[in-house]
Amino acid sequence: MEAGAGGSISPDVDDFLGLLAAQARVEQTLSRRLRREGVGISEYRVLRLLSRAGKREMRLLDLTDALGLDQSSVSRLVVRLEQSGEVRREPCGDDRRGVYCVLTEAGAERERHLTPVFAEALSDAVRVARDSTPPDQVPGSRHPG
Repeated sequence: MEAGAGGSISPDVDDFLGLLAAQARVEQTLSRRLRREGVGISEYRVLRLLSRAGKREMRLLDLTDALGLDQSSVSRLVVRLEQSGEVRREPCGDDRRGVYCVLTEAGAERERHLTPVFAEALSDAVRVARDSTPPDQVPGSRHPG
């Protein structure tokens, strides 16, 4: 399959790249807003994931998978959140090698404060990204369904 002059092998490639560009704009907007609250997106995601988990805890390995980050990055995140008193680590009772990351009450309070801030910033960021994306770069706009 050959690309035409200035074209793409597949409209899906262009759709995907447009989607990534829009996602990057949304993430930049969210990051700026959350930084004003003294937290990064990844820290917020940890707090949110733990707040929604049973017993407000997750195995560190499961948290790593849910975040889509490498183990080293998650370890640094957890250390920062431990230092602020928002999470604590506990050994897994059934697996001595495993570790749980547990949301503290301070972390739960922080998540409750940040979630409406995040939701408002997300709505604004999506609107700005949508409004600033040329119609021909909206995923799926070049070919029918």
